[in-house]
Amino acid sequence: MPTKATTVGRQRLTLAARRLPPARSSSWVSSSARAVARPTTFLLGQVDTLPLGGFDSSCPAMAQGATRRARGEAYVKYINEKLGAKHAIQIVSECGHNDRCVYTTDAVLPVIFPKAP
Repeated sequence: MPTKATTVGRQRLTLAARRLPPARSSSWVSSSARAVARPTTFLLGQVDTLPLGGFDSSCPAMAQGATRRARGEAYVKYINEKLGAKHAIQIVSECGHNDRCVYTTDAVLPVIFPKAP
């Protein structure tokens, strides 16, 4: 559960981002355009469904999804539909919120290290 200090810090960061000067906001636009244009595969753990280890359970966060996996799926859906990206999702079976499990799974290695054309 987030503390009052971390919640206040996040709110300040959000407000500061909204007040960026035009030069900064235009660079954000160009960097987000580059990010949409790059081929990306999001790796999500099949069982990353428990609110463990720093899970944000605030009302705005829960509106994004009740689990990390649900939030990841919602994010990819949003950027694909609203920003025109063509990003993929790979659900990594039998993995939760565990980087070692996700990145060492045989099904993920070709995504991380694709064969040269």
